[in-house]
Formats: sequence, structure tokens, C-alpha cells
Amino acid sequence: MSTHVTDHKFTPVDLDKSVGIHGHVKGDDDQKVFVLVKYDPLKVETLSLPEGTDKK
Repeated sequence: MSTHVTDHKFTPVDLDKSVGIHGHVKGDDDQKVFVLVKYDPLKVETLSLPEGTDKK
């Protein structure tokens, strides 16, 4: 799946070391994608993909 990143927000470091990344599937703005990534240590905390998408 190819995605287009539309926005990102870093959480203030005194609260958490993470970044939220928003986007959508290329060619379909209605198919939203969201990833919350902790970067110390590196770990995907939350992954939201369109229904029926394999999360591999």
C-alpha cells in the first residue's frame, strides 16, 4: 500500500517521546492512515489502517 503523509505532530518531550503521523492511501483521500511511533526506544504504539488492510 502506498500512502501520502499529510501531517505529523511531535509530543512534547517532557510528556512522551513520540510522533503521530497522519495520511491517506494514495489516490483515495477517504482511506485514512495513522501511526503513533515512540522513538526512544523505537516502537510502533498505534497503527490505524483502512478496514480490510493487512498490517504486515
